[in-house]
Amino acid sequence: MYPTKGYTYTAPLRGRLSLLHEASGRIWKLTGDGPWTVGRSRDNTVCLQTDPYLSRRHGKIEVQSNVPFVVDLGTRTGLMLNDEPVTANPLKPGDIVQMAQTKFVFQGTIPPCFEDHYYRLPISIISRAM
Repeated sequence: MYPTKGYTYTAPLRGRLSLLHEASGRIWKLTGDGPWTVGRSRDNTVCLQTDPYLSRRHGKIEVQSNVPFVVDLGTRTGLMLNDEPVTANPLKPGDIVQMAQTKFVFQGTIPPCFEDHYYRLPISIISRAM
């Protein structure tokens, strides 16, 4: 169990979290119970082979007691959260997660009214809805 810093969600988070890749605008909906892994290897939930400094399994996002956490998986280049190095830290909407040279925006929960059509909306509409 990781220490929390006071940010909790009231609704269940299962299958309702998302990550926005800053450079491409691609959105990953994190479905199921997790944990969700990020890295270069194709067996990760979020696979990015464009960053040569990203480890095969760089980090993960998991939920404990309805609080999402980002966790470094012991990589050389580490993990940053809002420009601060971390090994495990709770996430809140708008947090910038950097793994190697790759940045993601943690978007938190997908609004229930958008869940079925989330990926068909322009990013500007999704951002305003958050």
